[in-house]
Amino acid sequence: MTNLPTNIEHINLNPSTGIVGNIANIPSLATYISINNLYISDYTAGKVWPANMSVVDISPTAGFGLTSTEVDNLLIDLALTTWTGSLQ
Repeated sequence: MTNLPTNIEHINLNPSTGIVGNIANIPSLATYISINNLYISDYTAGKVWPANMSVVDISPTAGFGLTSTEVDNLLIDLALTTWTGSLQ
């Protein structure tokens, strides 16, 4: 995920994209994030998510995903932003 352009605001990834990695590397301008059935493997706490988030939908493929601590940290970090939509 480290090679995504930094000005992306809308991310919708599906199984055919094969993205692997740390979702903290999602560009800082992204306010709509949908990542489904991918090999998500990490989240580094402390990411500053942009204001006006509208959707975060992260559903890793079976056998991959975040630890309970990483999920807690992701939710804490997302709670620090202003929302215009819903967290799924």
